[in-house]
Amino acid sequence: MGNFKKLLRLPNFHFKTNLGLIRRLPFCVLFAFLLGQENSPGLRFYNKYGLGKISEFSYLDISTNDPIAVENEFTLSFQFLIREPNPFGFIFHINGDSLPSSKMTYIDFKQVDTSYFEFSIDGMDEAISFPIAKSELTAFNWHHLSVTYNFVYDEVRIVLNNNHVNVLKYPMLNEQNIKIR
Repeated sequence: MGNFKKLLRLPNFHFKTNLGLIRRLPFCVLFAFLLGQENSPGLRFYNKYGLGKISEFSYLDISTNDPIAVENEFTLSFQFLIREPNPFGFIFHINGDSLPSSKMTYIDFKQVDTSYFEFSIDGMDEAISFPIAKSELTAFNWHHLSVTYNFVYDEVRIVLNNNHVNVLKYPMLNEQNIKIR
């Protein structure tokens, strides 16, 4: 039995550790993680209150001064994330020759735990609304939005995260000059 105890005996190792460094390690990892989020790829837009004060909102005007000529079908597809789910704002604004102003809007104030993406065309009573849980709107959760204007079938098809699909019928010319903002 004495030999068995000798086999189980482990050598004594003595480590010198810096407890201050070990205590600070979680904060260093968290800081590096948050710093990395600030440098995520893509364009960053602010609403009127996005910079901590009331200021001009930011936007990207794709068509600048010249409209884009489109025939039959046009798709606007992109990924986005919402860092702060509280503010209300426009995601995009498109208008064309036979297409009045159409907008995709982010709305936060209807329910406490749910936000909405709403697509509307000026002059139409009908709108497309997509509910999304606020718990899914984090600074690290990307969403995919695809909006297809089919001028031949006179419809706008919207797909959010490959599972919400809605179609809105609206008469349009087969050829358009559009402006995107």
